[in-house]
Amino acid sequence: MEAGFLVHMTDPYKSELEFSKWYNSLIDVPNYPVGCVDLIIDSGSKWSVVIESNTKGVFIIQGWVAVIIMLAVEQNDLIVSEKVDLKTFKLKHIKFLHGTYVNSMFYCVMTDTESKDLLLPSGFMENYFKNDPLDCRFTIRFQNKLVWTVYIVRRFGSNYSIVDWIHISNDLHLETGDFVIFELFGYNDFSISVFHKDGFHRIHQYHLRVQEVIQVQHHGISDVIVESPVHVADFYELKWVLTTRFIFRKEFASNVNLADIGFMNVVSGNGFSNTLALRFAYGNKKLRYAFRGWTKFMRQAGLEDGYLCLLRYYFNSATLMITYAT
Repeated sequence: MEAGFLVHMTDPYKSELEFSKWYNSLIDVPNYPVGCVDLIIDSGSKWSVVIESNTKGVFIIQGWVAVIIMLAVEQNDLIVSEKVDLKTFKLKHIKFLHGTYVNSMFYCVMTDTESKDLLLPSGFMENYFKNDPLDCRFTIRFQNKLVWTVYIVRRFGSNYSIVDWIHISNDLHLETGDFVIFELFGYNDFSISVFHKDGFHRIHQYHLRVQEVIQVQHHGISDVIVESPVHVADFYELKWVLTTRFIFRKEFASNVNLADIGFMNVVSGNGFSNTLALRFAYGNKKLRYAFRGWTKFMRQAGLEDGYLCLLRYYFNSATLMITYAT
């Protein structure tokens, strides 16, 4: 899903559906449709609705009631929308309470990203694994680029948990409030997708190949950078005043295409280097990008707050060089 978002149905009984404030306002995501729009699901059902943008936000103002009735949407369910074309969304409905309702999908909200294990919804797990000895390992896949093998255990009757989930949480740089959606394929194979608490799909943060991630984690920056002659077309640069609250400028984000970068090798003028993960924040109707651990990097690299620097990004090696401007 390259252009999608999530709505948490805290009140499913309203006749109108309000979208996130950033809908149609992000600098690096194609515009979402307004006006007459078709909503479709895998079974082939289709509804025509009207999406309106006004000073209060963006809403489905007509046709939503028929959708929530047919899908039997309840409080705290999730509706995931994927843009198919300029006038069509494809919907997925993820239940909060499963009970006897059998569905291959469930979700967890990250309330504690430092927790060692992840508690899974008992309703879903009982539907699929009630009489299962759980004596095999499970595979969890993210965008078919990151793969983990884990154990799921049953404790105290019907409490199921993924053991050592914290490793996955750290690999994906999950934040408090993130929604992680699981979909079961076959017997023991899950795929996951991650949405920010504001509903934005976080696929763009993890477009890194698995082998690149392993290389960064196990060998460090010196094994990633290939020192070769650099042509002008191979990098983008600009001057910028560094601060401890570093946020990439709009022109840097668009020219480097930060939406497709999850990690960046950062090298200071004195040779200090580290691999930093990108994070995003929503503000002033724009998606803004920053580094995780930036303040610590500045301190370790000896970079001073308020100095004019030259930022040069090398596309081939995903490396950002930071030197004081002369």
